[in-house]
Order: sequence, then C-alpha cells, then structure tokens
Amino acid sequence: KNWPSAKGEVRPNEIMALGLISSIIFIFSAYKLNMLAFWLSPVVILLLLLYPAGKRFTSYVHLILGLVYFLIPIAVSIALRGSIEISAIFLGTAMAFWVAGFDILYALQDYEFDKSFGLYSIPVKYGIKNAILISRTFHFITFICLILTGVFAGLSYIYFAGVFILSGFLVYEHLLIKENDLSKINKAFFTVNGFVSIIFSIIVLLDVFIGG
Repeated sequence: KNWPSAKGEVRPNEIMALGLISSIIFIFSAYKLNMLAFWLSPVVILLLLLYPAGKRFTSYVHLILGLVYFLIPIAVSIALRGSIEISAIFLGTAMAFWVAGFDILYALQDYEFDKSFGLYSIPVKYGIKNAILISRTFHFITFICLILTGVFAGLSYIYFAGVFILSGFLVYEHLLIKENDLSKINKAFFTVNGFVSIIFSIIVLLDVFIGG
C-alpha cells in the first residue's frame, strides 16, 4: 500500500493524537449545534473507528462504511432543523448503498490477498461474480432511493432528470468491471464515482436555483 501509515511516514501515536483531537472538535461542534447532534456524535466516531478493523470480523464491512455515509444527510437534517426528515433518510440510504456498492467493487482487487490472510469481505464470502451482482443491486437501490428523496423533498423535474443521467454513470461504472477483467477498477472507482458526486451536486443546485 502507498498509504503514509503503511510506509511508516506517520507514526501510530501521531495518528491516535490526530484522531483524538479531531473527535473532540467534532463532539464540541455537535454540542454547539443542538443537543440531539451532541448525543448522536459518538455514534459517528464509533463507526469511523470500526470500519478499518471491520475486515477482521465481518464480510459486510462495506455496509459499515455505507452506514457512515447514511448518517451524513441525517446529521445535516439534525444540525439544520433539530429533527430527521424523511427525505434525509432516503438520501442517506442512497448514499449508504452507493458507497457500499463501489467499496465492494474496489475490494475485488484485494480478493486474493484477503483470502490468503483470512480477511473478510463480500467478494471473499460470495466470490467475484456474485460480489459484482451484489454491487449492482446496491446501486439499483441507490437509484430508487434518490428518486424517493426527490419525491419527499418536493424537488422538480430538473432533479429527476439529473438522477437518470447520474444512473447512466453508475451503469457505465459496472460495464467497466467484468468477472474476468478487473483492470478498470481504478477508473470505475476514482473517475466515474468522481463524476457521480459532481453531477449530483450540480443537479441539486440547479433544482434549488431554477426548479424551485
């Protein structure tokens, strides 16, 4: 791995210190927003700590990462309104399955390594072919939840048209990855997913300033 921690460029105590300081700032910031945000803030930190170790005890580690992203719209809703809106739940679910889906695809390239070292993942548990199918299912759920987000948030046709365009990128992402050819995983993971994020931001902004 080319991560600074793996190469020894960052010491464990430095990582722990940074994590501790960040956690304190995060909890304090949540406290300044409202009490609901404050009481729920440790849940986010716990999940962030749990994910790196997840491959040692569960094949569904991808869903742990997805759960972190599920909480983002929920947290925004709590921060802005002090309550959880239905549209935020659907958006969080969409984000959870989007992230979990592409994390499964990214884990395909670690299949042999994970298997040989006894680490867990959906590709190891179900095989490469089934893992790809599970990822596709997750991204279909993402599409459905994005539609439901627009319905419950009362968004305009601009948003829904954008979601269909976005879904085309998800389809393209899966066309890049085949059971017998994983050479384009990085393109799917970094390039295509980057476009998905940008497109979603653009369609929401367009809906707010034009469609609304």
